[in-house]
Amino acid sequence: MAARVITVSADVEGRSILAYSSPHAYGERRSWLADALLPKMGPLRLERAARVVRVIPEDERYPQPAVCAPYQSASGLGFMLRPRLPLLFVKTRRGELLPDARTAIAYARENVSDFAEVLKVLEQHAPLVFDPDVVTRYQDKAPLLFCDIATPYATFGHQFFAIPAGFYVSTDAGVGTVIGPPMNRTPCLPVQTGMIETDWHHRLIFVVVRYPQFSGRFLLVMPEQDLAQVYFVAYRDTLEASVEHSLQHGGDPAYEAHWIELTAQLAAEGKGVLSRQTGIASVTLDCIHCRASITLAAEGQLPHDHYIESFFVQPYKQMRRQRRRANHE
Repeated sequence: MAARVITVSADVEGRSILAYSSPHAYGERRSWLADALLPKMGPLRLERAARVVRVIPEDERYPQPAVCAPYQSASGLGFMLRPRLPLLFVKTRRGELLPDARTAIAYARENVSDFAEVLKVLEQHAPLVFDPDVVTRYQDKAPLLFCDIATPYATFGHQFFAIPAGFYVSTDAGVGTVIGPPMNRTPCLPVQTGMIETDWHHRLIFVVVRYPQFSGRFLLVMPEQDLAQVYFVAYRDTLEASVEHSLQHGGDPAYEAHWIELTAQLAAEGKGVLSRQTGIASVTLDCIHCRASITLAAEGQLPHDHYIESFFVQPYKQMRRQRRRANHE
């Protein structure tokens, strides 16, 4: 399965995508802004998604999903999307959310006494996307042009925003592109999930976000936070998938036998992690004392040495290595 992600900095009409957010880019100022923006600079930065989301401290109890291979495989699918510039959402005095970035920035500038701190943040980050030599050429004529800029967005239907991603995707037949919340990470905004049939649809992609909920007059999302994840799926195979019921016990019999054998081998060799649960996590029907009364065990005073232990091994990782070695031979 092959996929090509093609980044662009301008839309089909040649307008800079980042410039969508500027309330000052009109007339000749539009060309000044376009000249000043650095080349190959889209609104979102793409980076290979990391398999390891966080390092587990030694004093944290095991097992942790973050060390499991399937968890890491999902975390590392495709690409992570992060905004280059801040995202600014603004409410009016009546508490109504303004419909796009350009209008929000214009409103903040007109009410500068209420939004001075926010506008300062935009100004501090603006140099990230501008050529300083070009800015110097025009700054005296339009100083706010190179300060009031953010990640663009616009209303998409009722109660949703669309954030232009600045790329399109081309995939093999039957392969689509999923764009949705970051997997196993906390998204900075309530991103919705969509699957585009990019084996034939080759237009610019956007991220759909539900109206964010926040108190106060504004929400400022800082750059380089995890916004969305893009990865690829064989959607045609999914459409043709079937569900069958089997009377066998467990999974595939041959595979189950290999799994049980390998699990026993790893445990005998001590290749695993001992997990000890205490407190409420140790209250279980597996304990003969708790079994007498789960209520008393759960709500009473447990002995300080009350615990349950489990030994976790990772046959999945071992079998995956074996399979990959066999595929490369």
